[in-house]
Amino acid sequence: MPRFSTHSGLYGWDAPEGRLKEVRKTCLILTAMILALTVGCGLIPTGVTRDNWVSFAGTAALLAVMLEIIAVGRFCLAKSQLDYRTFHSIHWMMDYGPLLHAMLMGVALVAGIIFCFRSFTGILDPLVLLGFAVAAAISLAMRRVYQQISTYKMASND
Repeated sequence: MPRFSTHSGLYGWDAPEGRLKEVRKTCLILTAMILALTVGCGLIPTGVTRDNWVSFAGTAALLAVMLEIIAVGRFCLAKSQLDYRTFHSIHWMMDYGPLLHAMLMGVALVAGIIFCFRSFTGILDPLVLLGFAVAAAISLAMRRVYQQISTYKMASND
């Protein structure tokens, strides 16, 4: 059963179609890079990836990546004008999904650095940590790219 919404009017992104298409493509490419880095770093068999705290944060970061994938998919398929609930669910996921991923990768990075000081297992440890840092940076870059597009609310014809 649909819920009643007191918000009338249509919402959307205030950018020319070419710019909006460019941002959608950029976000899609960055999300693919984030997914590849996050999964790739998790699959490298090192002492860092076997540490419990790194594993917990990395698994949570994978959930945030799934949120980013869903958000970018919805953003790429969205119409130019949406109702309040649809627009704000996409906008929220595009704004906070990458931030959540970056924070969780930061937690995994800190836990990995602590692990390296406790028991360094080889040269792959710092490489995995570098991958964590790059994945977090790409997430923040995606958030910045998305935030460059302003939004609008079209008044209703009541």
